[in-house]
Amino acid sequence: MNTAMDVKMISAKDFVDERRPVVECAGAVARECVRELQSGANVLLSVRGVRGVSSSFFNVILSAVSDALSGQLSSERFSVETETEAQRLVFQRSLRAFTKAA
Repeated sequence: MNTAMDVKMISAKDFVDERRPVVECAGAVARECVRELQSGANVLLSVRGVRGVSSSFFNVILSAVSDALSGQLSSERFSVETETEAQRLVFQRSLRAFTKAA
């Protein structure tokens, strides 16, 4: 990430409620990511402590972040920190599918 800019860490677990639909929770995470990106900060999204992260969860976030970054998902402005190999694989698969479709 570009250290010249502020880095804002967003913890997805702060927005996840297992009683709510995954897409709704992801939407809340996405809105916070976009808000921070629009303020000029770089965003580090942590999914540590979030169980069962699905591709749908990441797809919602990637769509909103891509719009905020004018399609530049490869930008250093946004990155994801995973806790498990499964989370990393799901994120990478979602990112590949999203960038291929864009």
